[in-house]
Amino acid sequence: MTNFDIIGALRTYATANDWVFLAGVNAYQNYSASQQEYKNSQLILGANLSAAPRIVNGKVIEITYSGLIFLGQKFDDDGTPAIPDNPETPEDETETFNDGTPANLDETFIQKYDRRLLNLMSLLTNHLGTFACSNELEISNFNIDIEINKYDANLDFVGGSITLIQ
Repeated sequence: MTNFDIIGALRTYATANDWVFLAGVNAYQNYSASQQEYKNSQLILGANLSAAPRIVNGKVIEITYSGLIFLGQKFDDDGTPAIPDNPETPEDETETFNDGTPANLDETFIQKYDRRLLNLMSLLTNHLGTFACSNELEISNFNIDIEINKYDANLDFVGGSITLIQ
């Protein structure tokens, strides 16, 4: 990974996995999130990280990235293909798409937990390990919190503060 390009590396990782990528502070992530069409089980990676280089004798010898990282979903995986829904298809269509349960305000916490949050915790942890290994990063701190009905799109996320060292 190129020095200081943590956002670029995360974006590349998200794109390679067909995830939506949101970056920056909440306002930027909220706007980007509202511009997306979400598919069944599609994941959303959000990141807002800062860099703190350690410079010795005029040379960067280490960079510590700290901030927030989240993994979320709009629709759980109900087993139908992960393709965008066509609102013009007839209602009696034999195969419907994007009919996974959407994250919304009417769900209880336990419903959200069972449908998305538990799985997201495992996925985020596993993918962070893979990402760190492939980019020669060390994870020195990571906390998982739950953020439900986040942004205008009502997305459910898990994640939190992280420190990565390059």
